[in-house]
Amino acid sequence: MQENKLENEVYDVIEEKVQDETFSIEFIDEVDYYEEKYFVVSYTIKGDPTEYLEWYYRKDGEWLQDETK
Repeated sequence: MQENKLENEVYDVIEEKVQDETFSIEFIDEVDYYEEKYFVVSYTIKGDPTEYLEWYYRKDGEWLQDETK
């Protein structure tokens, strides 16, 4: 159940970012980094060969993006 909530939250963040584009989340990985919990998200956008890899963390209930590769 906790995993579904995490997936839904990540989906909402990516959906807001890509707006009207169709996308697929490839994976979400949880990583502890310097005493902070990060979420690595990989996704693709339909029609774009690029695979996006982004790092997020949560602060005060809000998802904040740290890095994109």
